[in-house]
Amino acid sequence: MVSTYTQNKVTWIDLENPTKDEVRDIMNTYNLDPSVAEDLLDPTIRTRADTFADFTYFVLHFPFHSHKKNHIFDKRTEEVDFVIGKNFLITIHYAPIEALIDFSKSLETDTLLHHDRVTKSSGALFVHILYKMYRAVHEKVEDIHTTLNMHEERIFEGDHKVMVSELSSLNRILIYFRESLTSHKDIIKLFERTSLTMFGKDFSFYIEHIKQEYNKALQAVLSAKEYTDELRQTNDSLLSTKQSEIMKTLTVVNFIVLPLSVITGLFGMNVNHTPLSGQSYDFWIIVLIMFLITVISTTIFKRKNWL
Repeated sequence: MVSTYTQNKVTWIDLENPTKDEVRDIMNTYNLDPSVAEDLLDPTIRTRADTFADFTYFVLHFPFHSHKKNHIFDKRTEEVDFVIGKNFLITIHYAPIEALIDFSKSLETDTLLHHDRVTKSSGALFVHILYKMYRAVHEKVEDIHTTLNMHEERIFEGDHKVMVSELSSLNRILIYFRESLTSHKDIIKLFERTSLTMFGKDFSFYIEHIKQEYNKALQAVLSAKEYTDELRQTNDSLLSTKQSEIMKTLTVVNFIVLPLSVITGLFGMNVNHTPLSGQSYDFWIIVLIMFLITVISTTIFKRKNWL
């Protein structure tokens, strides 16, 4: 599907899951290199940046994974290919992207603030699209941060075992977000160099604008990752402490039961001269001895704070 928007002599062509004929038409209309046109047909695995005589070609991957309880983790990114010329911008993606849909609606209804600034050049249009994409990533990270706040409460409520799985899953997602965004740094640096030649020195305002938004998104990811690491350490410490207390209690109980088992074993031996055997109240005497041993052992362990 091809959507075209033109404003101030700047054209934005947005292609969603393009066909061969659609890519061929774009290639002929904007004189694209055949190698680029071939890449536009299918998603690519890695971030890419190439400069040509009349345009610049970028491939960026944006993480938009949503965390759902009991769902298998899926490294799902949304790829967007950008072809930036002097007066045109081509975006290619292979699935609907909410941020791009919202941006196109804003252009159609002419409700964007500083609309002339947005469509002043294809570079400005590219920067504002990136701004929308980074804002969407930032919002995803804020959702994760909210989830972490709730998990913190559950940790101190004693729900340690469930939190091990939940925090590990969130940590994995944030690592994936960090890896995806880190790869954008070189693309932005390259665009900064090429844009000054293509759009002039005044374009540095837009460069600083997108760099700030990128750094905000990346910093949000790093902050959430640090928060997750701290919660995992806290949860692991509390879980370890709880397990140690359980093991200590079981050890003390076993130590109390052990002499009782020895006594019952001794008096249960099939011999002719067992002490107390055959005497009046022999059973109750043995029970009393075992009871006294239990009381004395328990008292000693409580005074030493072992119980």
